[in-house]
Amino acid sequence: MLVLAARQFARVSSSQPQPPTIWQLDEEDCTVRRLTIDPCPMRRARVGDWSVFVSEQLIRELTAQRAVKLPNETGGILIGECDTARRRIYLVGSIAAPPDSVEWPTHYIRGSRGLQRKVDEVTKRTDGMLRYVGEWHSHPDGTPCRPSADDDKAYAWLAEHLRAEGYPPVMGDRWRGWLAVLRSGRAG
Repeated sequence: MLVLAARQFARVSSSQPQPPTIWQLDEEDCTVRRLTIDPCPMRRARVGDWSVFVSEQLIRELTAQRAVKLPNETGGILIGECDTARRRIYLVGSIAAPPDSVEWPTHYIRGSRGLQRKVDEVTKRTDGMLRYVGEWHSHPDGTPCRPSADDDKAYAWLAEHLRAEGYPPVMGDRWRGWLAVLRSGRAG
């Protein structure tokens, strides 16, 4: 392992820019795997006293999910992390609408079939670094982006459950520029 570390240090110390690398040791067979990370640019928005960072890859993914479902609304859950000390929210992934979701042109109800298992897989795979942080759903073209009465009820439920864990509620509904609607007046 020291030889690998020395080689990596020499490579990183060179004048050539290098992508970030993670070395992963498989303790069962003592093999080492090299994972090269291609960092994705992030967009930042100030919402109240919070900074919301959204990966551009996530924006592309949600835009594609929306396009496939038009003229219906669609949605899912947001994956990321909240840094409460710095008042930052990082949105890096999503889990698409489960198969039991209801998607109509002016209405969306997120289902739950298989969702908890998928969230648990993400949390386990990232060793707790990423988790459920909120909800998103689309609106069709030409409709206002204002929250509906149902959106307000969903937000209240979300706020109650996430605040119990010490996190602010994140709910997104239109994907222009930045992603999350974190209602600063209600963001704990």
